[in-house]
Amino acid sequence: MKLGYLISPTASRPAGRTPPAIRSSRQAKERRIIGEARSQIPAALAESELFVTGLALYWAEGAKAKEWMPSVTVSLINSDPDVIRVFVAWLALLGIGLERLSFRVAIHETGDVDRAEVFWAEVIGIERSDLLRTTLKRHERRPSRRLPTEFYVGCLNVRVRKSTDLNRQIAGWWQGLVAAVASL
Repeated sequence: MKLGYLISPTASRPAGRTPPAIRSSRQAKERRIIGEARSQIPAALAESELFVTGLALYWAEGAKAKEWMPSVTVSLINSDPDVIRVFVAWLALLGIGLERLSFRVAIHETGDVDRAEVFWAEVIGIERSDLLRTTLKRHERRPSRRLPTEFYVGCLNVRVRKSTDLNRQIAGWWQGLVAAVASL
């Protein structure tokens, strides 16, 4: 699939425009660009597209073996529900169902644990009681983060049981992808 790229020159602020008008114009432009880009992705992904997407996502965000810790299970933690959905869909493509997965919410102690657990259970499509005990982060949230408290639901950790060999297989897939890209 050939993708077209939209490169917009940076526009200067027209004289006399008010901040609300500028914000409204920017938001309309954002919606248009995002909508156009979204339409470039097919409604149904080919298995190979999901495979490569999940592989790249895991390599960027998932747990990887280190020299000092060579036996690592497949695990990914993230605060973006869409990242979690794509990861779980990728695992399903690999033949790993929900029965092999464990889910644990991680949230700052100042967060609403009940709401976070309900939220993440709904994202996955499981019962709240199927979640492992929530991990409370005891340190303060950084004030530089501007996420309003009413939207804060922490992160979800997705772990594949008995998956050390799968983690090694993922490393091999990643090396194969990198080699394929190097030969372009």
